[in-house]
Amino acid sequence: MVKLRVEDSALEALLQRHAGQIGYKPWRSCFADIFAAISFFISTVMSTGPAWLETFAVVFSLVYLALGVDQGFKAWKYGYSADQLMEDIRSMDTTEKHSSIMAIRSAERPGEYLLYHDTRWDCDFFPNHDTQGTAEMEKPNLKSWLVRDFSAPENLALSFITETSSMKPSLSHNSEMREYDYRLWLVDVDSLPDAWKSDTFTINGRNCRWESIPGMEANPRIMQVNQDVVSMVKDSIH
Repeated sequence: MVKLRVEDSALEALLQRHAGQIGYKPWRSCFADIFAAISFFISTVMSTGPAWLETFAVVFSLVYLALGVDQGFKAWKYGYSADQLMEDIRSMDTTEKHSSIMAIRSAERPGEYLLYHDTRWDCDFFPNHDTQGTAEMEKPNLKSWLVRDFSAPENLALSFITETSSMKPSLSHNSEMREYDYRLWLVDVDSLPDAWKSDTFTINGRNCRWESIPGMEANPRIMQVNQDVVSMVKDSIH
């Protein structure tokens, strides 16, 4: 499950701003109340019984109808649904990025992991993808992504390792301190595809290579941009 970090003051301001709107049911659902009131009114008019009981039933159905119309109008004009509230809360999330990191290894390349070069950052990264839902939910999607984008073998073994957070300067936000959430996956490949057997290779336009943890730690650019991820892999897997 993706964790959201929201400042108390921002959340309080959001709730105060919509205090009079929260609580209305979706305006479309008010049609059911209106229909029920009309049906009850018709059945009451067509039925026979004591005059006082018919009068009471008619008044009750009319009041119920009026309330349904009133609620429907308010929900349509002022309503603030749970979906809208959740979307606004998500937009207030102060986490810079939620990433699923894949540490790919093979017995054929002992002590090494697969990295790819990101031209925008001019840095080598572990394969990574935006985190989506729970670990169980995203597992098949990550596997399909690796097979499609990195030409990984379909019999790869994908194992969830841990989730952690890191606070570090954001190079894209003038070195402001930002929170990063990581979900670490271990990917074991028993038999390397032919294209993966070289020290360096290109897959679907990505320049890839094999590198050890000490090799990453000796790379100034990797340490500047991604030291927290390298440390996570080192402490959790290596």
